[in-house]
Amino acid sequence: MLVHQSVKQAEHAALADEFKRLWKSSGYSQPSARPRLENLWNTDFGPVSAVRAEGVEVPESFDELYPFVGVAHRKISEGVSPVIIVNGAAEKDYAQDALDFQERPVWKILVGGAKLSRGFTVEGLTTTYYTRRTPQADTLMQMGRWFGFRPGYKDLVRLFIGRNVPGPAGKDFDMYKAFESIVQDEEEFRSELERFASVNTLGEPMVTPRDVPPMVFQSQPWLKPTAANKMYNAEQAYRGVGGQAFSFTMQRPRGKDGVHNGTHFDAVKPLLRNLGAKDSFRLTNSLGIEQQFEARHGIISASTVLAAVEKFVWDENWDFEPHLAAMRTAIENGLLEDFAILLPQPKNRPQLEIVGWHEKLPIVNRRRRDREYRSGFSGTAVRERQAIEHIAGSPGKNGGPIAESLYRKTRGGLILLFANDPKDGSRQFNRAQTGPVSPVDFATLFSYALPYAAEPTPKIGFRVKKSGAGAIVDAR
Repeated sequence: MLVHQSVKQAEHAALADEFKRLWKSSGYSQPSARPRLENLWNTDFGPVSAVRAEGVEVPESFDELYPFVGVAHRKISEGVSPVIIVNGAAEKDYAQDALDFQERPVWKILVGGAKLSRGFTVEGLTTTYYTRRTPQADTLMQMGRWFGFRPGYKDLVRLFIGRNVPGPAGKDFDMYKAFESIVQDEEEFRSELERFASVNTLGEPMVTPRDVPPMVFQSQPWLKPTAANKMYNAEQAYRGVGGQAFSFTMQRPRGKDGVHNGTHFDAVKPLLRNLGAKDSFRLTNSLGIEQQFEARHGIISASTVLAAVEKFVWDENWDFEPHLAAMRTAIENGLLEDFAILLPQPKNRPQLEIVGWHEKLPIVNRRRRDREYRSGFSGTAVRERQAIEHIAGSPGKNGGPIAESLYRKTRGGLILLFANDPKDGSRQFNRAQTGPVSPVDFATLFSYALPYAAEPTPKIGFRVKKSGAGAIVDAR
């Protein structure tokens, strides 16, 4: 078992003493402990192991397991103590057993700080008790010691993590949410590396190791990607990928008045006015089965689309400017003339009257993420994106005959989506709207793809945040 609550050595001894008292009072070697342990088996370990053991033999009942409780108790208790302190202090400072996984199996409760949490591999680790807050994502990820367990005992892994860890100014932090968020950040980062894992026209890599730090996304203001002295003096200035759809959901919190929602809807009104016929487009679902979806569509100039998306207000930890730079460059070079705009028409969602607008629109449910840990919304029309990628000329994409007819070498594709976003606690909160709906009570989301011919090779560029000796990455 690993216990990590603080990096302060002075606190480790006190915490170790607390676990020693708890171990002694639990009476694992006494008959009185059996009902409690049997209930734990019946309500937790038994059902979980039955599902997750993956072919490993599991006891059919607690009676079959019970004889081994005494064996485990003896292994854990033998020696000086069931608890070993692991930190940077000299071993002579503690009266305890030696910790050497190579010499013998270790059945102990390990209490410590940074050395324990990310200093070495804890062989046979099954239980982690973690309540320490850290302001750096890379440090937090290294402390995720419950990942990567070998087959045979991962059904026994248990994690006890702080959901209300005290922080600065009396604010509590949910470490479970923090871990969830950095894992999602890493997945997005890996996806970005895949986008740019190619070579340019000169046969050079699009992204080199020195370009990687500015690509790391930070979704929480309090959780920095790494220490300040490791953050490079660079920021993204350009991000262009032809024929691939980007989803832009990183909007600021709604706030009490929903002012940004109103601003965004006003921005896309020129796009909506150009929508005409409703046709069927093709998509492939998660099972690889081809399906159809209906969408109204229209063609509008790239400059009009640019003017619309320039008005959007984004989360302060996310920068839309690199995408705008790619769009402006494509327009200036004559490689982007217009966009095909698609507004999907869900069959199971009624069209709703919009206050101040002349026609009804579909409003769907999308989860707004917890602002403290992830900004914005969940994805925008994920499955339908292949239609705009087909229109944008991406090789291998199939959005159906209508998408094929809309293809032009200098045409991009854009999907609009309106997501339910009423004020917290209101009558409509977390439910489908019934109309009439105010523009401040729904969010405008979009995904777009640049023409494949405009950026057939993904291109990413950086600029220095400040000039002078501190500059590490040259301007593009």
